Amino acid sequence: MNIKNDNKKVISVQNWEYLKFTIRKYSITFSKQLNEERKANETKLVTELLSFYSKLNWSVEDKNKIQNLQSQLDVLYLNKAQGAYIRSRAKWIENGEKNTPYFSNLEKRRQDRNEISSLILNREECTEPKHIAKEVMEFYSNLYKSSYSEQNAMLFFDKIDNMIPIIDENFKIICKDDLKIEEFDNFIKKITSDRSPGPNGITANFYKHFWKEIKILLFQAINACVIQK
Repeated sequence: MNIKNDNKKVISVQNWEYLKFTIRKYSITFSKQLNEERKANETKLVTELLSFYSKLNWSVEDKNKIQNLQSQLDVLYLNKAQGAYIRSRAKWIENGEKNTPYFSNLEKRRQDRNEISSLILNREECTEPKHIAKEVMEFYSNLYKSSYSEQNAMLFFDKIDNMIPIIDENFKIICKDDLKIEEFDNFIKKITSDRSPGPNGITANFYKHFWKEIKILLFQAINACVIQK
């Protein structure tokens, strides 16, 4: 066993996991700060608009300022609506649509729809979230609990033996070949933006923007996982 190489593999994975943790930590802090600034700017714009609307007569300069302030507020609300739109996974957003409550409510309905609010336990309805979560975890743990029978496995493979497609030798060589960083480069170019290619929440936009800085680290981490199997 090559302990030195094994340590390098572990370090590569640990470095990538630490980077994801740091990104998440920074993103949360930055998002909170950005949200506070947005709210402060929204309050400022609304206050200035109300001060103009309280006037009985508007000058040409007042009208220009009102139009400018309203345009800034529209952009702010549109960005807010687009954020809710992305999180709600709506299929469309009309150009110029500024109905933020619609997308916010759609996002909330999606969360409510995915939540189990009640279960029948021991012939009685249970609405306690902790009990429901525990029951759901136990149910799926038992559902996906594995049990292996060599005899049943061999019978199954015998039945489907003629149904399994066979790859040619060239494709077999490609599958067994080592991963190449060029394959990662091609994947990043083709990946769809505004989507997360994994469970960590890091979007394709992030990978594309910082690809030159992170590609070696990511390549080493994935390669280490493949080698370790």
